[in-house]
Amino acid sequence: MLLCSMVCPYALAQAPCVFTLSGNVSDADTREPLAYSAVELQGKNIRTIADSNGKYIVRNLCSGDHILVVSHHSCKPLTVKIRITQNTVQNVVLPHTVNELTEVRIVEKYDLKPSAIREELNSEALQLKKGLSLAEQLQHVAGVSMLQTGSTISKPVINGLHGNRLLIVTNGVRLESQQWGNDHAPEIDPFTAHRISVIKGAGALRYGSDALAGAIVIEPKTLPSNGKLAGEIQTGYFHNNRMAFFHTMLEKNLKTLPALSWRLQLSSKTAGNVRTPDYYLWNSGMREWNGSAMIGWRKPNYRLEATASVVNSTLGIFLGSQVGNVTDLNEAIKRETPLFNRNAFSYGIERPRQELMHVTGKVKHVYYTDSRHILHTQFSYQRNHRKEFDLAMITDKPELDLVLSTAQLDLWYEHKHDNWMHTYGSVVSIQENVWDGSRFFIPNYRSYQAAGYYIARYNKHKNDIEMGIRYDYRDLTTFRNNNSGRTSDERNWNNFSGTLNYQRTVSTRLQYTLYTGVAWRPPSINELYVNGLHHGTSSFEIGNAQLKNETGYKTGARILLNGFDSAVQFDVYVYNQFFIGFINLVPDTPATLTIRGAYPTFRFVQTTANLSGYDVKLTIRPTDYIQLHTSLSVVYAYDVSNRTWLAQMPGNRLNTECRVALPNVRTFTGNRIIAGVNSVFRQQRLPEINTDYALPPGDYHLLQLSVVTNLGACMLHAGINNALNVSYREYLNRFRYFNDEMGRNIFIKLNYTF
Repeated sequence: MLLCSMVCPYALAQAPCVFTLSGNVSDADTREPLAYSAVELQGKNIRTIADSNGKYIVRNLCSGDHILVVSHHSCKPLTVKIRITQNTVQNVVLPHTVNELTEVRIVEKYDLKPSAIREELNSEALQLKKGLSLAEQLQHVAGVSMLQTGSTISKPVINGLHGNRLLIVTNGVRLESQQWGNDHAPEIDPFTAHRISVIKGAGALRYGSDALAGAIVIEPKTLPSNGKLAGEIQTGYFHNNRMAFFHTMLEKNLKTLPALSWRLQLSSKTAGNVRTPDYYLWNSGMREWNGSAMIGWRKPNYRLEATASVVNSTLGIFLGSQVGNVTDLNEAIKRETPLFNRNAFSYGIERPRQELMHVTGKVKHVYYTDSRHILHTQFSYQRNHRKEFDLAMITDKPELDLVLSTAQLDLWYEHKHDNWMHTYGSVVSIQENVWDGSRFFIPNYRSYQAAGYYIARYNKHKNDIEMGIRYDYRDLTTFRNNNSGRTSDERNWNNFSGTLNYQRTVSTRLQYTLYTGVAWRPPSINELYVNGLHHGTSSFEIGNAQLKNETGYKTGARILLNGFDSAVQFDVYVYNQFFIGFINLVPDTPATLTIRGAYPTFRFVQTTANLSGYDVKLTIRPTDYIQLHTSLSVVYAYDVSNRTWLAQMPGNRLNTECRVALPNVRTFTGNRIIAGVNSVFRQQRLPEINTDYALPPGDYHLLQLSVVTNLGACMLHAGINNALNVSYREYLNRFRYFNDEMGRNIFIKLNYTF
């Protein structure tokens, strides 16, 4: 009895070591999740790392008082006392930007995302992708692939769609450039991005009726409001093409004038010839410099913001893509190594090349009497200047010189009433394009657009409903010079588009979204009137002036499952989009012989088509230190009119990744190893009558390895891409006819924040 009386209380006291502490770590300013934050229980030798969404879990805790210590790159550690008597949810808000302690809040519910089908790359994820192009940063997002022209030009593809079907919005301004060409990469400086969202569903209605693929929304950080000077310096080096990049940012909110804040950014990249596993690609280098400035003025009932930015780049076009005659073209396509090439490294950029400059200016005013009534007024101006230089120099001037100017006025009003948020908006824009040079590609034109839209969102309890309707009118006038003088041709289009989303959060373990929508776009200027050599893609393109509207009817569903205390997360997105008047650029034989050489020929055709597919993501956390990620993307693109598959569509893609968190070593914190394999499978779904110049290349599997560590305010990221130096060709790269892709690429990157 005496023994029992002594042992039983001790046993009872030890029994409660079964409790779980979980929560999210987020930024105090932006409320963005702080991925891979370190979470420790002081004096208990218990430590874990938050996942990529900022969520952490500590299991098998005893009841009683504990001291929780949370830290993150560039943040001061936060210490807080907690009492555990049951399973506890504790969300931590860290002063990620201002480095000042704020309160810890305990909540029991998850914050809900908007109902659109979207994927996000937050600032932590973007830190690991610095130095890459926009398309390269996004290609590991489920459903996103990359359309390439050689090794220097790339643009994102969402579920098989790109170009004018995919809107890119940066800092609230829709990008207007010659993005219609496959070799026209978006003129975006990814260093300015604090968050990038990929909207794959019907949520892009506000940005345009032509978002049949969706939208990519690039958001900078909000201007500071803490009265301090802050900034960051980023630099890195990639050994394959000896690319070096540098980026710096400074921002400040004035203590003496708290309403005023500003930010300055500068970035540059320089790269030489790319090396495949077996040879260099002559004239595949690039140079780029970018800059931006932002200034803001905040008062209790209004906010005024002005932004100016410039993107400037020079891109080399691989010498081996330029072929003199049809016989040599056929021989070049058959060869495993380029027919025309200089197997050497150089930073020089010769003909053929592209020179690009994109300037953007924006002024935005936001007026609000309270949080329920907000009026936005925004004016933007963009000037896109593109020069293309052929291999054969006729004069020192570019053979093609395009200047595109766009002015746009946006006005929208937001009104919150009970559980409803109403948005009423209008858009007016004018655009002019002027060309010069020794070869014709597209005519001069002037375009007008006017649009109005209404979006309503209802949110109550576990239900989120969003619906919208939009009307667009577009007018296009083209101008040509001929023997009888200047002639013009005017065309106009108008139509409605609409969306409907429903999202239900059944519990913290289950959420699903259903949506349907219709979007449309008129044929773009190149689809209608192009007739000539597209030197950047080494192809001859032929337009069709009889093309009509392209309309897509899209439905889809998304299911999010979260089980075993978030140890397993499953995300599946399925969709179907039926197109009336689908416009596609398809190979057309034979090749076209011009005075500049022989080039593969491509023609714009219109058909009825159906695109369907699915994106699946699975995340498993077998322990607090290991995360396994897998994503699979499949697109079925069918030509309904001709009862066959569509050409030029991405093959199946599978990405797998393992992240292992390592213990801190003295002042080195947040240590982790990242290993991944990117698998792309040969496109088997081809038209019955395949007019392509070469069959799709085979499967390939690329191994990626990297390590990350933090030393105070510095983050060091080093690794290797294509670690096994695999030789492969990508179906969505037009230059697959001539050369292999980049071989092994070792890199090191440093980020310093102050």
